[in-house]
Amino acid sequence: MFLAATAIASHLSNTPQFQTWDVRSGLSLTDNQQYPAVSIRILGAGVDGADTSTVSPSVAVRLILERSDTADQKMDVAFRAAHYQLHGLQLTDSSGHTWARLKLNAVRDLPLADGYAGCELIFETHSEFTSKHCEC
Repeated sequence: MFLAATAIASHLSNTPQFQTWDVRSGLSLTDNQQYPAVSIRILGAGVDGADTSTVSPSVAVRLILERSDTADQKMDVAFRAAHYQLHGLQLTDSSGHTWARLKLNAVRDLPLADGYAGCELIFETHSEFTSKHCEC
């Protein structure tokens, strides 16, 4: 599940719109003081199933930039690029695990310290996991 967030960060960092942004996953060791930034985080996951578990994480794509006279334009470009690049994308993480296509589920304001602005795009996906011990 956490490798899916890393795959999303890798995908966005390779797109032209985010070449000047600091793109990072929530578990990466980075300087969190670089802006503009995209931060990918797993917010949690629903789980359903018996012999196999369908794990459905909610993934936050946080767009963060410094406030300025052009911040609204920059945020709009970033929002459109994130949606265009991610909505409908089917991920295969670095372990070879395949996830269902990402679906944009919500967009929220991201409260930040003075001088910064942000929004959060919440995507959902799901995948099945098996256990050798389950006789549920």
